[in-house]
Amino acid sequence: MIKGGYMGKILRVNLTNNNIETESINESWAKKYIGGRGYGTRIMMEEVDPKTDPLSENNKI
Repeated sequence: MIKGGYMGKILRVNLTNNNIETESINESWAKKYIGGRGYGTRIMMEEVDPKTDPLSENNKI
């Protein structure tokens, strides 16, 4: 478990269907992409196609 600000979980909130889930962090990403901004950017790189329209429903933010 990584120490120093990480609690070992992230919270995913889906406002479309009012679903809330927790999941364990990827420790290798947490070490490589330090901080919430870096880790969040890595998640976006994995889960959102770069060609996605910023205002579409497919954009996670």
